[in-house]
Amino acid sequence: MLTDLDDTRVQRNQRGVRFVHATMSGLGPLIGVLIPLTPFLVAGTVVTMAEAALIAVGLGIGVLGVFGAYMGSISDQRWYVAAVRMGLAGLVVAILNLFLPG
Repeated sequence: MLTDLDDTRVQRNQRGVRFVHATMSGLGPLIGVLIPLTPFLVAGTVVTMAEAALIAVGLGIGVLGVFGAYMGSISDQRWYVAAVRMGLAGLVVAILNLFLPG
């Protein structure tokens, strides 16, 4: 167990896995922020600001649902149940933001 694994197939595979994990960990939050912000690019011309906000909340809930489906599928749960749960969590947070000060 305490064997040096330098220059072995196991070490090379681990290096590749770490790179993919780091890349996806960096891109995930970026995508999760940029997708809900896209309706605001056309606010004032195609949609009003209030409509853009509602569309952004819907897109955010959709992104959370997709993430929940992915997490459910890799954890051997029913993906649609995990997607609905994650989407509902996003909806609850959106509703709480309406009532909390600030």
